Amino acid sequence: MKRKNKESIIDALTNAQKFIFAPMAFCALNSAIEFGIVDYLDKNSAFEKEIIENLNLDEYIVKTLLDVLALNNIVAKNDDKYSLTKT
Repeated sequence: MKRKNKESIIDALTNAQKFIFAPMAFCALNSAIEFGIVDYLDKNSAFEKEIIENLNLDEYIVKTLLDVLALNNIVAKNDDKYSLTKT
């Protein structure tokens, strides 16, 4: 059966990945909220090191959470500083 949808294969794969990674993004966001990262970034943009030092968190945790949040457009990284997006 031929589908009549004009969506490109790249768009289809991108949309499929959103479903696959949604649970990970949700967990990362929930953890970032619990660790105070979201609250911290809501007040000002910051470097990773600032977040680690000011919130007294493990470097690996902060880097991992910020990477997942950036991949899901929840935070943005500009000039090595992180800030919350409108998302």
